[in-house]
Amino acid sequence: MKSKIYKFLLIIFPFFILELISQTVFLFYGETKYSIIFKVFKNDYSKITFNNYLINWDYSNNMMKPGKYDYINNNGKVIHQYTINSRGFRGKEVDLQSDKFRIVALGGSTTIGLEVKDNETYPAQLELLLNYENKKYEVLNMGFGSRSLNFVKNLLYSEVFKYKPQMLIIYNNRNNIMYDASYNSVKDDGSYVNFNLDTRLIKIHFILQENLMIYRLLLKIYKRMVSLSLDPNYLYSPYVDGGVREDYFINGYTDSLNEILKFCDKYNINKIVLVKQAYYINPEISKELLQYDVQELLDLYKQKYLIKKYGIQESSNLWLVLGTILNKKIENFRDNKKIIIVDPVLKLIEDKNNFVDYIHLSKKGNEVLAMEIFQAIINDY
Repeated sequence: MKSKIYKFLLIIFPFFILELISQTVFLFYGETKYSIIFKVFKNDYSKITFNNYLINWDYSNNMMKPGKYDYINNNGKVIHQYTINSRGFRGKEVDLQSDKFRIVALGGSTTIGLEVKDNETYPAQLELLLNYENKKYEVLNMGFGSRSLNFVKNLLYSEVFKYKPQMLIIYNNRNNIMYDASYNSVKDDGSYVNFNLDTRLIKIHFILQENLMIYRLLLKIYKRMVSLSLDPNYLYSPYVDGGVREDYFINGYTDSLNEILKFCDKYNINKIVLVKQAYYINPEISKELLQYDVQELLDLYKQKYLIKKYGIQESSNLWLVLGTILNKKIENFRDNKKIIIVDPVLKLIEDKNNFVDYIHLSKKGNEVLAMEIFQAIINDY
């Protein structure tokens, strides 16, 4: 018996040490992920501060902690409260099963819409529009602040599939540039997964990635080695050391959307609504950029054309040019019958009052966006 215990310890002890080292690496570099071995020694919740709001993040479930939260303006005044339901996403309570036509809205902070009240987000307003004559539609707001398409791909296999939606809406642009295209990206939850694999294997991958840090670390090492072997070109970014990968704007973004399409095929989701994102920085420049194709936009970005011509900041150049590129890449799916493309950009940037800052929408902006999506859905059906 003692011999068996000794052999077991010889096997488990090196694994424990490797897991401890991997855990230390992630915490040292600021990624708040915890191994299943060490979760018992930590608080499950951590406060994450964004512009004017605070969210408790549940790292055990990789979701937001349910509750009521305050949205506070720059003067410290509480403007309104917003709700995170018991499922860990914004809005009213929902059941897993529903006899309604269920739509799941996915994206980042522009989808969750914490700048407005619960009933003023674009998913909430879209539900009202769809249910004007009858109550057969349900729109779930599964937006998460500072989360990109790679997070969305993880969410699809860990959470979204449980709700059996008939349609997905994806409104996500900025975070893909900030994180998925980044040289130093740590939010690559869906990277290097073969989405042609059996669904069970994909789910196992995501479970291991969330719970075993040695597995997660090996994935990141693999990703870095692949990146080095490909010797990709990098574009300057004022936010990220090393820049952003040029190939992401040529192939990477559309690859992610194709992987989401494969998920939809496996789970019999009939439609995906892809929504182009607007930036309220300089509307005239936004309109000017529409005349260029993707390669021309990449060349303009490398040449700092807009900076030289208009004297705009590096950050504005990044969002305007690279954001336009991702919007244009959506057009690659124009002939796909499962895809509905919505382009609200010109409608949104025609009025500054549609925005609370350069990207997040006001109540009025969410109304415009909801109406544009509503009309596109109605026209398709």
